[in-house]
Amino acid sequence: MTDLSELSAEQWGAASRLLDEALALPLAERENWLTQLAVREPGMVEIMQRLLAAEASNTASDRLSYGVPAGLLASAIGSQRVALQAGAMVGSYRLVRPLGQGGMASVWLAEQTTAVIRQVALKIPHIGLEPHAAASERFARERDLLAALEHERIARLYDAGVTANGVAFLAMEWIDGVPITRFCDEHQLSVDARLTLFRQVLDAVAFAHSRLVIHRDLKPSNILVLANGQVKLLDFGVANLLSDPPGRTGVAVDALTPDTASPEQLAGQPLGTTSDVYSLGIILYELLSGHRPYALDRASASLHAALMATTVGSLSEAASDQTAAARATSYPALRKRLRGELDAILARCLAKSPEDRFANVEALREDLERYAHHEPVRAYGSGPAYRLRCFVRRQRWPLAVAAGLLAVLLAGALTTLWQARAAIAQAQRAEAIQAFLLSLFRSSTPAVAEGHEITAKELLTRGSARVDKDLESQPRALAELHSELGDIFNEMGDDKAAMAHLQRAVAGFAALGLLDSRAGLEALFRRGTVYLDQSQWELARADLNRCIALGLAAYGPRHRWAVGAREKLAFILLETGDARAGIAVAREALAAPVGEDLENDALRRLRVKVIIGEAQTDLGEFRDARSTLTQAVAESAGPAGHSLVDRMVYRLLLVRAIFYSGDIVSAEPAAAELVRDEERLLGTSHPLVFPARQLWSNSLAALGHYDAAIDAQRATLRLAEAMTDANAERVALQRSTLSQHLLQAGRFSEAEPLAREANDFFHNSSKPSPRALLARRVLANVLLGEGLQADAHREIDQATAEARGIDNFTKLPEWAELLASAANVRRMDGDYAAALQLQEQACALLDKSPGASTPRALRCATERAWIRAMQVPQDAAAAAAFDAAGNSYAAALPAQHVARLDILLLGAELDGAAGRPARGDLAATRAAWRLALGGAVAPAHIRFLH
Repeated sequence: MTDLSELSAEQWGAASRLLDEALALPLAERENWLTQLAVREPGMVEIMQRLLAAEASNTASDRLSYGVPAGLLASAIGSQRVALQAGAMVGSYRLVRPLGQGGMASVWLAEQTTAVIRQVALKIPHIGLEPHAAASERFARERDLLAALEHERIARLYDAGVTANGVAFLAMEWIDGVPITRFCDEHQLSVDARLTLFRQVLDAVAFAHSRLVIHRDLKPSNILVLANGQVKLLDFGVANLLSDPPGRTGVAVDALTPDTASPEQLAGQPLGTTSDVYSLGIILYELLSGHRPYALDRASASLHAALMATTVGSLSEAASDQTAAARATSYPALRKRLRGELDAILARCLAKSPEDRFANVEALREDLERYAHHEPVRAYGSGPAYRLRCFVRRQRWPLAVAAGLLAVLLAGALTTLWQARAAIAQAQRAEAIQAFLLSLFRSSTPAVAEGHEITAKELLTRGSARVDKDLESQPRALAELHSELGDIFNEMGDDKAAMAHLQRAVAGFAALGLLDSRAGLEALFRRGTVYLDQSQWELARADLNRCIALGLAAYGPRHRWAVGAREKLAFILLETGDARAGIAVAREALAAPVGEDLENDALRRLRVKVIIGEAQTDLGEFRDARSTLTQAVAESAGPAGHSLVDRMVYRLLLVRAIFYSGDIVSAEPAAAELVRDEERLLGTSHPLVFPARQLWSNSLAALGHYDAAIDAQRATLRLAEAMTDANAERVALQRSTLSQHLLQAGRFSEAEPLAREANDFFHNSSKPSPRALLARRVLANVLLGEGLQADAHREIDQATAEARGIDNFTKLPEWAELLASAANVRRMDGDYAAALQLQEQACALLDKSPGASTPRALRCATERAWIRAMQVPQDAAAAAAFDAAGNSYAAALPAQHVARLDILLLGAELDGAAGRPARGDLAATRAAWRLALGGAVAPAHIRFLH
């Protein structure tokens, strides 16, 4: 059996090429493909069987964003001289997360750690695609040539080289976009819009050709479009950089895609700029028709021969009525648009002989420009009749004006009459609404109100009772007014009254056949928003999706509700626990074209970014959340209509992401500044102040400043209790947080009554929730601190049972801490085996989120190593593992943190169990521990690792 790790460079190169072929086929066709492979390349059959079997064993969770299994090539690249995993270093680049993988290379998001600090897309070629040792000079020369391709539409190659241990890499600009074909289809772009976008591609390719660089692998996945509609080309010249140098023997390893490669490329002939012209023709054909002009039979003995025997149908005849381009216009209209000049342009691009194609990209671009401006297209012809037809199209507006003057004169009277009627109807609606509002305000005069001072809400409530009667004769005005009243009541927080008005508004517009009018869609959007506020998720989804669909049909992709409705849908997914799907919908919103209402569009897009940041925090992707929310906070002063409260919410979410990422050193000053700003600008009783103050006290506690954390949290509790409409849940949460800080400071007797009050509230007033779990866990730990192990055991078991009654309980942030507390109770009972099992589960969750290098995860790892060592205290290897884990945790903490002393005391306890003398001065350590915790006595057995 072939050992994949021992493949030669030539064998691995051939396997890479064949793997791309196989993965492009449906599963049902791969067996037949292997049978045909046995005829043309019998030596590769066993290798491909092994690789495809590895592919079949991968689960969906192993697959990367491009659909290729993450572990597929693990055995084949086992001899790679670097471990491809997050955190590994490749030269001066630290790997962050995989972006994709295929037969040619692995692509990772990476961070450059020297010189310029930036994120890059790091391509690491597989074995056999690395530059040959004899080609190092050519590799460096071509790297410098490609790095000089500075163009706004070309993703730059920053660096390329080979590390000291022989790993090749390419560091490229990281582009967060989607393939051009997908972008056009998702936005249902018209033919003209697709051609405009394609001309951006031509600009970039023409620039590179002027620098004597050809691409050699142009395909949709190498042409990404950003959310703002700008094109970026990837991998420019990388194929040439990775190909075998001239004169080297063996199998050539070209990075090409057969269905977009030119005939001369498949034949292995020298390439010129016309090869890229051919590939551009394939891409344009797919953009306009909806599919590629052909799909080569990968089982053919010669792909070049298969291509030469293929007849390419005309573009217009190949167009499908299922393409997004057809939906943007109509199928017959699409066929008509493609017929003639565009047919001829594509035929010239796809000529089998390079001499019959456009001589260069500039010539192709010029013909497309001529087509766009209704000038004669050189690829089509130059006859007198054709030139006349082009002239008529260019001058269609002057000619149309001249021809239409008579029609305008005849239609003028009718148009004027229609406009007059519309104006009269609008004036009547405005007059009716004005009369209603005047009568409403008159009801607040002293004579009518009889000395009672009427509030704005009372005024609106009175008007609501008579609006149907007063505007009965004006149904459209009535619907519009119901919509406005519903929006106002919603702003006042009266969802019941808001919904009553919005139900009537939507029904009124629907009865008039005007639900797709701007006012009708506004009412539908507002009703969906109120459903959302009431947590009626399915009804909200129905209204918001209908709003998107009707708006698109009536006003196109730039309609006012395109981004806003998706913002609400993303929020619903976030609230219902599907943060990943919420991010996907939010990114759809950002990818939508700029809306017709620029201020509203900017405001909604900013809120979409905040939703993405909040979802990333919930998913434990704290680095990404921090980046997203930092950007949102920076932009939040821009959009009109953005309130001070909104900006404070965004800052709160940002500080939360910083804190949970484990960066407590940055979190504490950021939280303190946020508290100061909120109290100064919003007042000390504003609801936003309480979560900000709670984050601040938690940050102080995480730094080991327990007295300061307790003082800050006591002040927060006093503020919550002093409010005239004191919120019982808010008060209970502040008590729970204060009891946790007292617990950390070893002040158990002070913590117990607060912990019991908080626990009683959450378990008497609601079903199990993360806050209820937190309250019971804190109480259990307080009881354990007081030495009441049986009581602590009972409470922690109860909390664990309650957690299992919550949907997706294993994804709760509280679950990992609950497991760790359960492990702590078990090891205090002396049951180290059960404790270790629970601790390992907790550590696995914390390693995943917030991450193995964060203080929470390092603390868990230290506790796990200590429990394992205590099972066999005399085991020197286990003791050494505990020391290593403890050193890693201590290194992540401030110099004076009490947890450093905890670790020394745990080590002394381990030494005592093993019969060894305690390392270090145990008496001095205990004295320092007492001093750090304000005089608390260090127990014989450390109950908690701070």
